[in-house]
Amino acid sequence: MIMLEGNTIYLYGVIGDDMFDYASSDIQFRTALLELKGKPVNVRINSPGGDAYVGFNMFKALREHDGEVTTINDGLAASAASLVFVAGVKRIMTRPSMIMIHEPATIVYGNAAEMQRAADFLTKMNDEIVETYASATGKSTEQIASMLAAETWMTTEESIDLGFATTAEFVEAGSIEVQNSIVPEGRFRNTPQNYLKPKAELHRIKRRDLSPEFTARLAKLHKRTGIAVR
Repeated sequence: MIMLEGNTIYLYGVIGDDMFDYASSDIQFRTALLELKGKPVNVRINSPGGDAYVGFNMFKALREHDGEVTTINDGLAASAASLVFVAGVKRIMTRPSMIMIHEPATIVYGNAAEMQRAADFLTKMNDEIVETYASATGKSTEQIASMLAAETWMTTEESIDLGFATTAEFVEAGSIEVQNSIVPEGRFRNTPQNYLKPKAELHRIKRRDLSPEFTARLAKLHKRTGIAVR
């Protein structure tokens, strides 16, 4: 979800298309950012990530913003959400909070040629992600590539030491309650236990989910190249 409150944009939950969750789009994000044209903006993040395309678009929107940008990690900035986080000039880690970076992945159905196109696409996407993090942190592209391949989870101190964050500060609680257990089981390889959703909260497809809107979202995913990149 995306919510604008004063000069603060809340980016909570899944980024981009998600079949089983309400998600935040780059259009919603840019619309909120336009309300703060020429003004400083705070972006508070608590997200397991989602669509890398959407994350990049949010990153670009923040880099193009004509006011000071501060990003605040309220709990988790994982995957695509970490791209948004490193767009800040000032990047604040609250305690406790973590950042996770990894190589992009996708789901593809098709023949060998389609599989190869998807593999080529992921390689190019990974190169873009490496360059983005390297530019933000000052680390070498080789070190960043190694961290992505390992699916690296960083604590507050590690995030600062590695250049992903600039400081750790106490930040007054916002209007939205921070939920740590926001990562579905199986989404990532190395998710810390405290970030996993309880199994009772995991979404399952039920008859009511098979609505025209749900079906349309499935069709949209199938039409897009790379479907949902995570």
